[in-house]
Amino acid sequence: MIRSEKIRTYNFPQDRLTDHRIGLTRHNLPAILDGDLTEVIESLRAHFQAEALHRPSEATRFVMAPVRGRGGDWHSLTASARCYDGV
Repeated sequence: MIRSEKIRTYNFPQDRLTDHRIGLTRHNLPAILDGDLTEVIESLRAHFQAEALHRPSEATRFVMAPVRGRGGDWHSLTASARCYDGV
């Protein structure tokens, strides 16, 4: 995100909050400013969770470093796999 990009706008004449990152617009600005943020937080959480699911994760990439298994053979492991040497 570029520093000059808008994140959120509080428009008092129109009684509106807009989160530009996810395209969320909610009215009733006084309630939001009084702490009624449940709908805003849940919308942000859902957006960023969905975004994270569509991004390649370190846990699903293959690690191509050779690892010697118990039988002396070589394997490639995923980053999420755990390697136990049996010791």
